[in-house]
Amino acid sequence: MLTDFIGDFREAYREVQSYYPFETIAIVVLPDHFHVIMQLPEGDSNYSRRIGAIKTNFSRRIQNRTDKTASQLKKKRKWYLTKAVLGASDSR
Repeated sequence: MLTDFIGDFREAYREVQSYYPFETIAIVVLPDHFHVIMQLPEGDSNYSRRIGAIKTNFSRRIQNRTDKTASQLKKKRKWYLTKAVLGASDSR
């Protein structure tokens, strides 16, 4: 979860920003995802490269400190979303 490793997220974010420059207009970090509004240099429109690099960099930083893989976290998130939407009971 992002908020559990916020220091690692900050470091990953800054590192990517040094390789692929952009200005952060606004950012919101939630437990399982983030939203960012960024301004890219003129003539550069590759937002996806930056977002992908942030996610990859962050995942690599925490992979040895968590026993959950990204797919396990996605499954857990999907279960909680399903539970919230459908009112399912937790039988696990």
